[in-house]
Amino acid sequence: MKSSLKPPLLSVTLALTIALTSCGRVGYEQLSIEPDSTSTVDVEKNTDSQSATTPSDSETTSKPDPGTDSGTNEQVGTDSGTNDQAGTDSELDLCPGDDQKTDPGVCGCGVPDADADSNGTPDCMDDPRISSFDFLGSQNDALMSDVAGQVLESRIYLTVPNGTNLSGLVPDIAFHGLFVSPAGGAAVDFSDSPVVYTVTGVNSQTKDYDVWVFSQSDNFDDNEGFDYSGWTEINFTNGALPLYVEQNGRLEWSRGEVGEEDHVTLNDSSSHSKSMTVSVFAAELDYVGLHAVYFFFQDENNWYRLRRDSGQGGIGYFEKRIDGATTAISSTAPLNLGTWVIEVTASGTISLLSAGATILSFSDTLSLEGGLIGLGGASRRPVWDDFKVSK
Repeated sequence: MKSSLKPPLLSVTLALTIALTSCGRVGYEQLSIEPDSTSTVDVEKNTDSQSATTPSDSETTSKPDPGTDSGTNEQVGTDSGTNDQAGTDSELDLCPGDDQKTDPGVCGCGVPDADADSNGTPDCMDDPRISSFDFLGSQNDALMSDVAGQVLESRIYLTVPNGTNLSGLVPDIAFHGLFVSPAGGAAVDFSDSPVVYTVTGVNSQTKDYDVWVFSQSDNFDDNEGFDYSGWTEINFTNGALPLYVEQNGRLEWSRGEVGEEDHVTLNDSSSHSKSMTVSVFAAELDYVGLHAVYFFFQDENNWYRLRRDSGQGGIGYFEKRIDGATTAISSTAPLNLGTWVIEVTASGTISLLSAGATILSFSDTLSLEGGLIGLGGASRRPVWDDFKVSK
């Protein structure tokens, strides 16, 4: 008699682990059939021609399914034959020529995103201007120490020791804007100053500066004088008698009369408007004298001038004569002989600089629109050298 007993119902879990080859990689799929039972039977099938072992649970869960987003930077099936993406955005150097930046930022490569004046706007976005212009001793073999420049509205003045070679000085420049030309750190010939520096800002805005470099000396140089041809003497009191003669490239008071302070010799090429700069080296052959630098000179009754009186211990001040009436327009200040720089701006600011320092600065209504520049003097023998004009 056939037995009527049926074999016990077995719950079988069939696990088919199939090795799949996709884009050159082996993956795994696990298929599970789970009838109700606690007993399990695992069956493994390897579809690869090589034998394969069943991966552990940890290996299975850690290995991403091909074609799915694993949340990593792993890239599948690239033509390069590698599985890793070549770098992330944070590793890219977008400014390869800039040692300080890897990203252009606000100002672009080659321009720092600094805010030196702490106004909340990067310097490159500010109106173009130069904030400092210096010669550093560490960058200039011709200098033993740093020389700080004096930066004014549109002009910069520096005074270097006498004998300094001016032909290859390297400035250190701090500026607001995108770039300055010539660039800071570049050697420039300042022997024929002024040299024009231009700062360019956003929207192609530009601002120019005349950079003047003077040698600080105690006396005039007989060997390196200027050509003083092209001057006209105005001699109000003594007719045709000459006031100045050119000797060794400098202008000298040629007579010793006292009290001829209205004598002046005018530079024929110095016609200027309300904005101008004049520099000149002043010396004297005797210990007492009067020096005068004229500007806005129109005639003997209309002019401005800087006056220095040696008889008062070397006191300087400014005067103007309008329609024959002479008035002082500044306070007095001690003024040594040497290089003097007079700057006049269109807004009416008049400044006197010497040896890198501001001696006088004040405002005037500028009663005259323009004129010529001249040199004058009285009492003994004033001497002038190194005359330069920027207008």
